[in-house]
Amino acid sequence: MSAIALTVAGTASRAVAEDITLDPITVVTTKPVQRARAAPPARMTPVRSERVTPTQPTHQAPAAESAPAVQPVPDPMPASDTLGAVSTVRQEQINQLMPTRPADLLYGMPGVYVQERPDDPGTAINIRGLQDFGRVAVVVDGARQNFQRTGHNANGIFYLEPELISTIDVVRGPVANIFGSGAIGGVASFRTKDVDDVLKAGERWGVLTNNMGSSNFGGVTTAFAAARLTPAAELFAGGTYRTQNPYRDGNDNVVPNTGYNVETGTVKGTFRPAPGHQVKVGYIDYESAYTTGQPFPPGTPPPLASIYGTNTRNELATARWTYSRPDDRLLDFDANIYENKTSTDQTKIAGTGDRVSGFIGNRRNFTIDTTGFDANNTTRFDTGPLAHAVNVGGFLNVLSAARDAKASRVVYATSSAVYGEASLAPVSEERVGEMLSPYAADKRANEIYAGVWAKQYGLQAIGLRYFNVFGRRQDPNGAYAAVIPRWVEALLRDEPCYVYGDGETTRDFCHVSDVVQANLLAAVAADSAVGEVYNVGCGTETSLNELFRMIRLGLAGSCHR
Repeated sequence: MSAIALTVAGTASRAVAEDITLDPITVVTTKPVQRARAAPPARMTPVRSERVTPTQPTHQAPAAESAPAVQPVPDPMPASDTLGAVSTVRQEQINQLMPTRPADLLYGMPGVYVQERPDDPGTAINIRGLQDFGRVAVVVDGARQNFQRTGHNANGIFYLEPELISTIDVVRGPVANIFGSGAIGGVASFRTKDVDDVLKAGERWGVLTNNMGSSNFGGVTTAFAAARLTPAAELFAGGTYRTQNPYRDGNDNVVPNTGYNVETGTVKGTFRPAPGHQVKVGYIDYESAYTTGQPFPPGTPPPLASIYGTNTRNELATARWTYSRPDDRLLDFDANIYENKTSTDQTKIAGTGDRVSGFIGNRRNFTIDTTGFDANNTTRFDTGPLAHAVNVGGFLNVLSAARDAKASRVVYATSSAVYGEASLAPVSEERVGEMLSPYAADKRANEIYAGVWAKQYGLQAIGLRYFNVFGRRQDPNGAYAAVIPRWVEALLRDEPCYVYGDGETTRDFCHVSDVVQANLLAAVAADSAVGEVYNVGCGTETSLNELFRMIRLGLAGSCHR
């Protein structure tokens, strides 16, 4: 299988829960296939992380009521801490930081800097030394933020209340089409809160509120409400109010014009008119009042710099249509259209009057209205020999590059597919079954090539045969979607779940945190471990019927809080 994606983009700028009833499983009768499960690792013994409290979610496959309790393994390395061109900030981190500005969420991110003024709540993002419109693209819910005003500040700034932020994804370096950007410096993509940020799996309605304040910095109040009206309709609405008091220095002197007020409101609707289709519409209204410009300290002559009473309003309207079904190899598209209007109204309240900056009492306005769209579609098709060239030829390129760079070790991913229709369970690394697909044959070829490179060039290599990996934020769509996220989404939407066979096919399900731990262990394992392949699984067989019962029981239990 391979895939081809087509992306089109363009812009035009002008200056508490309720119970739910779950449908039964739908079984499609075909010939059952017995899947192999992994044998317990014989050579590399994982070192478990520190125990966590039982109230935290387990990282094992969903357990039946009678199953013994299992201690979870926390993720050893968050995605935001990995060395790469992409950094992420998720809701858990945002809750810990309690930001007053979006910049608070970007401090410490590799290659990312921010520019701010104490007399303006706007933020400018700098990625690897590049900044402003055309170099760094800032998008909120897929909408470009193009506001810029030439002056004693960054030309490209955006306005966003941090209490609205759900996730941040930052891509460093030139990107041709991600988020329809075409930026040469990078992209900072903000996603705002939605239904899933208020409701847990299985919950039908709920309210999320937050109140915090002090005599030093001010306070913030937020309230968001969400409801899953039906499996095909969801609503979300809420608002925030923030008061930022003027800053006081170490001598308790007030720094003038460093306070501001921000009010926001948001509403979103998600609709699923047909299987695979989702339409999401949203609106965000941001309004801030502040005074910009810094006067001279007390006791000095009147300020020469202009000082303005300022009101800034940012309105964002979006509409997104997505379609994805595993059985549709022709269409898998995402289309988004948006309008973003940022307007700043200023009245001069102090400073020297002239025809350029205006006289006291004069008003001026800056407005940029952006209408844009982006659309992409992925078509999947069989490539025959090309797939082999990519899977095997690409792996040979990796081995050659590692040899030329004198890399100390290569840890590579292979697959449990090399066991094929193995009749013995658990399977051990020494046994290879009858492979049932070209993909399995390619993975086995990679293992052989890794052994040849080790003997010929002395390259240390360790292969990891992944079994059925699952974990948080796993994509339920696409041609290679795993069964767990696909069933979870189907049950939440009141749609049928399909099993090919009698449901007694067994699989070994392994959490992604264990896979990460296996890779880290392989990278630092003793030299005696190299030149081998290892199973990465739990060594426990779970039938699809049993898995379905676990998932349905777990989702039903989440409704009784």
